Amino acid sequence: MFPFPPAVIKNKDGLVELFVVNGGIGHLSQSKQTKSGWGSWKDWPAPVFLSGLVSAPTVIQNTNGELQLFVLSLDGYLWHRGQFIWVEQFEKRSFWEDWIYLGAQDHDQTLAPQSAWPPAAVVGSDDLIDVYAITNQYAIAHIWEKIQGFWNWNPMNSGCF
Repeated sequence: MFPFPPAVIKNKDGLVELFVVNGGIGHLSQSKQTKSGWGSWKDWPAPVFLSGLVSAPTVIQNTNGELQLFVLSLDGYLWHRGQFIWVEQFEKRSFWEDWIYLGAQDHDQTLAPQSAWPPAAVVGSDDLIDVYAITNQYAIAHIWEKIQGFWNWNPMNSGCF
């Protein structure tokens, strides 16, 4: 049984990618090469020092077609896993990087794991990613890419709601 709804997205090739929390993250991709139309199930364990995943995953596609996955941990921190795509000898290849710890806005105001609200992510007009989440004080936290792969927390001064 899965504790949260899946995240589903169409990849650069128009095929469906599915992500679910199952202790870590379960991942399934559509495939044109198999009789069933689906590739093999992949389990990505949560990082060993992580206390568990506590939100539905959020997945978006950046402007070059790579998928970006975000999830909250039980201790109130944001984690990210990104896909890299390249062409080698006329064949498209890809891999997923390991989990990257993005933390929280500050240690007094972690993200709100008890809410199980997933983070929200979007690719901005500058082709960089912005991620929003609710804190344990019910304010909006915002982290954004300063340049590709380098992240910065930005206080929103949203107050509480």
